[in-house]
Amino acid sequence: RNADLGAMISSGLPSPFMATFASALLSSYPSSAFQNPAGLVSASDLAARLRSGDPSLVVIEVSSPAEIRANSASIPGSRRVWRPEYQSPITRTQPLDGIVPSRDDFESFARNLGVNDDSEVVVLDRKYDAARLWWLFVLFGHKSVSLLDGGYGAAEAEGMLLPEGGGRLQEDDHELTLGTWTAHPPDMHLLATMADVRNLEQEQEPRLWDVRSEGENSGRLTLPGAARPGRIPWTSARLDWSMFCDLNEGRKWMSPDSIREVAKEAMGTTPEDGFAHTFYCQSGVRTTNLIFGMCRAGWPMELLRNYDGSWVEWSNDPHGKVEVD
Repeated sequence: RNADLGAMISSGLPSPFMATFASALLSSYPSSAFQNPAGLVSASDLAARLRSGDPSLVVIEVSSPAEIRANSASIPGSRRVWRPEYQSPITRTQPLDGIVPSRDDFESFARNLGVNDDSEVVVLDRKYDAARLWWLFVLFGHKSVSLLDGGYGAAEAEGMLLPEGGGRLQEDDHELTLGTWTAHPPDMHLLATMADVRNLEQEQEPRLWDVRSEGENSGRLTLPGAARPGRIPWTSARLDWSMFCDLNEGRKWMSPDSIREVAKEAMGTTPEDGFAHTFYCQSGVRTTNLIFGMCRAGWPMELLRNYDGSWVEWSNDPHGKVEVD
């Protein structure tokens, strides 16, 4: 894989960011630190931990400004964040929205939330963003990060929310203690580059999965940031980001056995087959929900690669092949 990244740097690909990103990571290419980091916490267990005043617990709520305007209640003491805080800033040389931040930037982000090496981080959301933040913590080597099963709705049902109860603590707040967590070099087994996705065209079974809506996949819908409609021609199938959630149970996660059954039917795969899978969506967010579910059900993390640039990068590259219905 290092050789592939080196070839990408020297090939003059039209995405200057990916070449810069790959070059910065060539010096450190660790193996996946642990097989199954997909932790899941119930609302009742989290409530009990909060009542106990456990100092190792860091609760992070991922909510957009629009979601907060609609309902500002949150868990007291939680940290409230949104995407721009934990993604690479857009610059002249990095024009893509939603890209993995640098190691130093993510470490600083986490420390500002009070995260230490021994912290137990729990992330919740109102739709599908918590899995992306979980994946970033795993990418940078934190060993104890979980999702709240059922997310914001489960916290509300458990009576954990108060009006204006959480949100990010301000720097002058006496309760704020900066964390000391040291981020690891990103685990490149968990990332797919544009070059990796291009190479899948030669595979008889690419196992490249589009985790976008039917409209995006067919080419009828183009979201902001994408330059062209459609899909990557050698996509194996389109999958729903919520396929491993029980929507009749408040979007709680299915059991590992149920996830394995769904994956076998929809993707023709099992944890034991050893096949690598690559996922893309608009910007590598919805993909992480499938990665979390499959990891929870026993798939090794290093076989579940997130194409971070996803459709935003692919559609903006003039050499990216596109297919529409």
